[in-house]
Amino acid sequence: MAEWICGIAECEIHFGTIEGLLRHQIKEHPHVSCKVCGEEIPDGIFAIQHVIGVHRRVKYMLAYGANSNDIRYREHIKKLAELEIDIDTAYESLMSEWEEEIDGLLKDS
Repeated sequence: MAEWICGIAECEIHFGTIEGLLRHQIKEHPHVSCKVCGEEIPDGIFAIQHVIGVHRRVKYMLAYGANSNDIRYREHIKKLAELEIDIDTAYESLMSEWEEEIDGLLKDS
């Protein structure tokens, strides 16, 4: 298994599992608005999954000012993650966990 490092805003925290990294990215970093469709998504690997998986390359390149190297890099990260986890299933599970945690905090306040 690979060691995973958070690459959001030079965070660089290390994780032993992809699940740990994804949980961190959902909970510890602000979610972002997709520049193509406006959907609010967690930054990091889930954002990569969204823009590469949902939108065509051309739309991604235009919206983000990306080039072919940027796309290849993100596709590589996505493939590495997919070797260890089903990203869509992890998204549903971790977002549900995060939302339950938020609901619990709101009830306690």
